[in-house]
Amino acid sequence: MPVGPDGFLIPYTDVQVASWGLESFEVRNGSHPTEVFGIDGATSERTYFCEWNTRYDTIAWLVGEVALYVDGGGDTKVSRIVPQAHPDPLFQSLWFCTKILSITGHVIIEDSPSTLPDPQYQRAEVKCLFEPVTYKVRGDLGLTSELQRYTIEPGFPFNDINTATEYVTMPGGILNYLTPTGELTPPYTKPHMTPIPYGIGFPMVREKFSYTWERVPYGGFEPSSNLRQRVQGTASARPYLGSVNKTTFGNYQAGTLQLQGCEPRLMLDPTGKFYVWRIKYVMEYAPDGMHNLYFFDSRRNPDGSPITPGLSGWYQVGRGPAYQTPGTIVDNTTLFPEREFADLWVVGDV
Repeated sequence: MPVGPDGFLIPYTDVQVASWGLESFEVRNGSHPTEVFGIDGATSERTYFCEWNTRYDTIAWLVGEVALYVDGGGDTKVSRIVPQAHPDPLFQSLWFCTKILSITGHVIIEDSPSTLPDPQYQRAEVKCLFEPVTYKVRGDLGLTSELQRYTIEPGFPFNDINTATEYVTMPGGILNYLTPTGELTPPYTKPHMTPIPYGIGFPMVREKFSYTWERVPYGGFEPSSNLRQRVQGTASARPYLGSVNKTTFGNYQAGTLQLQGCEPRLMLDPTGKFYVWRIKYVMEYAPDGMHNLYFFDSRRNPDGSPITPGLSGWYQVGRGPAYQTPGTIVDNTTLFPEREFADLWVVGDV
């Protein structure tokens, strides 16, 4: 793939692609294309011919490329050349070439005189795989955030959504026993309006899910990288791990989402030339707010009713006395620090 002086990837031109001698193969025997459709996945295997000495360019053109580059302002960014889409317009927005299944030489010329003889051929048979991808595919033009491409959202395979009900213990005496006798004023018929003397569970709904950023160049998340240190923290900066979203992220309002984990995994790039990261960010959503705890009002009138009905509820906790609006919370003044979650998709400075 052509590369500019700053490392920015430049797409192959039509003239370059035409020089490779691309043509379909295995059409007459009925194996091009071979397609599979099903609820558990869909694939399309296709076979092409190209010139032998252009086979690796053909691979890069089919599966796309990714690289880091430094822009004019000195900031490190990600450059991508998108893979080839499915030839049929019906599938072009979803199906892309993701894998080269095999390369086979045709019409041998000679063995190269090396220690391990490498035969030279006139043509290369390239068998590739098209399949639906679970992320948006976009090039560099008009991009404002890496969140807009190569990010698998919650709900897709390996990004399961798990909803659970957790419980906190309520103080004894908060709730009363109520019976069908239903007297509104004393004297009450026991056990009507008798306080429950022991603590019982109070439900809190939580939802855990993940976002996965695919095919991130190795240097973008290596131990010394800006992103790695941003996520894990340094001696002088608190980590994004454990923080809460400072602004709206996706459909989640500020202060309701917490970054609970980061699971990076090195994967071989589809071009076979280097390793890339698959970065999985694990998050938890609290509809009542991550900075809030439930206040139980235990004060009662002589008849057992609450002194201030409706006072119990979710309230922000912190050092005080000022209430801090989510998005303006100062570090070390409440339960969790706030961070801009979009920064998790930035490999350079923020």
